[in-house]
Order: sequence, then C-alpha cells, then structure tokens
Amino acid sequence: MGPRARFSSIAVLMVLTASIVRADPAPPAVSWAAHETAVTALAFSPDGKSLATFCDDGSAKLWDVATHKAIGSLDKLINGHNAVRFSPDGKILYALDTNDSLARLNTADGTRLPSLPLKSPAGETTTFDIASDGNSIAVVGRGSLRILSAKDGSELQNWVVHELYGIDAAIFSPDGKFVATAGTDHKCDVVECTTGKIPFEFATHLNGQFIAYARDAKRLYVANSDGSLQSLDFASGDVVDLGNEHTSILAVVPSADGKTLYAATGGHGPVVITPANTEPDASVFNTDGLVKTIALSPDGAWLAGGGQDGAVYLWKLSK
Repeated sequence: MGPRARFSSIAVLMVLTASIVRADPAPPAVSWAAHETAVTALAFSPDGKSLATFCDDGSAKLWDVATHKAIGSLDKLINGHNAVRFSPDGKILYALDTNDSLARLNTADGTRLPSLPLKSPAGETTTFDIASDGNSIAVVGRGSLRILSAKDGSELQNWVVHELYGIDAAIFSPDGKFVATAGTDHKCDVVECTTGKIPFEFATHLNGQFIAYARDAKRLYVANSDGSLQSLDFASGDVVDLGNEHTSILAVVPSADGKTLYAATGGHGPVVITPANTEPDASVFNTDGLVKTIALSPDGAWLAGGGQDGAVYLWKLSK
C-alpha cells in the first residue's frame, strides 16, 4: 500500500477556506414531472442531449433534454451511488437491477437490451461505474472491488478492500486506471485497477456516500453522511475539510472549470460552494420542491436537479 493521504491545516489551492454560500435564488429555466416519487440519481449522456433519471421506486427513465419526452424506461432496479450510468459512446444506459445484473437500455430507441450478469458473491453488489474507455465496469459489494468486462461481464480483477466492510460509493478516475471507493469503515481508498494497490487512503467523517472527481482529475471530493465534505489533492496528498454546514450533502459535482462545487443537500435548490475569499458564484438556484440529487451537463452549461416530488429541474449556468 502506498503512502496515506495527509490532512492539511493550511490553505491548499484556496479550497481549505471554502464555504457554502447562497445569494438571491434563481428559479430553474426548465422543469417537468419525471416520476411520481423522489428522483435520487441523475446522469447526462456524453453529448448532453439526454438525461437519465432514477426514482426511489426502483425505476429509471431516459429523457430527451430538448423536448422533455421520455425515450425509454427500466424497472426493478436497486438504488445507490451511480444508480444510472451511460456508456462513453452514449449508446447504452446502465442501471443495477434486482437480479444481480446490470439492466441495459438502448438509448437510440428506448428498448431494453439483455442484462449483463454480475455473478457477485452472495449478490451483494451495491453500486457500479463504467470506465472512460467503455471496456471495463467496476462493481463493489461487501469488502470487494471487482473489475468486469463490459462485453460479457467476465471478471478481470478482484480486490479485497475496506476490510470486508460495506462500500457505499465507487467511481473510476477519468483515465480509468483507478477506482475510488468509500466504505462503512469510514475510509476512502483509491485503488489501482490492475494491481489492487492503494496509493491514497484517508479517513472520512462517518460514511462517504458520494464521490466525484474534478474534471482535470487533480482532486477527489467525498460527501459524507454527517453533512461534511472533504477534498483530496492528488499532487500533495493533502485532505482538506470543506466544512459541515448542512445536515446532509447527498451529491456534489465540480464545475467545468473546477472553481466551483455544486451540492444537493435536500433543500430548496442546490447550494454553491466557493472559496470564501472570492466573489460568490452568480448562478444560484431555488425551487419550490426539495432537491435530492444533481448532475452537470458535459459542456458545463446546465445543472440538473432531481426533486423529492419527482420533478426534474434544469438551470442554465452563467459563463
């Protein structure tokens, strides 16, 4: 195992002094009713033209962003981190179903494709992610990280992580060489896919429930179940505590330029996280309903929110 990440007590690239701020709220530019109950996960397609929504009733839908019309749907699914994911070419939508397999939807015509079997030990898969090259899938369960072939589900690697504790979140690095995982052992591990080595490991505040990489892959963000947010700087190995001003942070996404974080806290609209010694971001948000999750379009122009009431919200971000 490589060196453990360090906790920093000094400013690191201005993010140590980050704070959660609000200004005059702006309503969404677009919204529509997507589900009858809460939307708990969202994902934009690689071209930004489609949006996948996951509902807490175990269903997922694929939407045309321009027309707000449903293209297709999946059911009998399992909720979790990365509940819906697109293949890098945007041709397939994946979701974890209740039969220990990945349900797949043809995004061109909305038809359901044959599921991809996972063959997980005791069927304990909790979440998954798709590598950027589209060839590999990471699946995690109780103390295990498995790398599978996206073609047929065959196992390529199998690593024991988090000392057999549960794993709530997992995500590939942008280059597909590492998988970051957060477990119920209150740790975040960054695992090298081909060797199982862990070059970075740090303690989280309670369970890490959502993980996101910065788009330039220089930082990793972990939202914890106690409402705190942490950042790992890969160059220095420093772990920065970004504060604990909310009872919960359900999802977090970095802006396209990496200068701002957007977070869903279960309140009326996403919050904006910026360094305290800079001007707050002008794009601030509000809704009548409570926002449970968020996603950023690939071009960084639109922020989507999933509502407790089953609605989808879209905000146009300022340039």
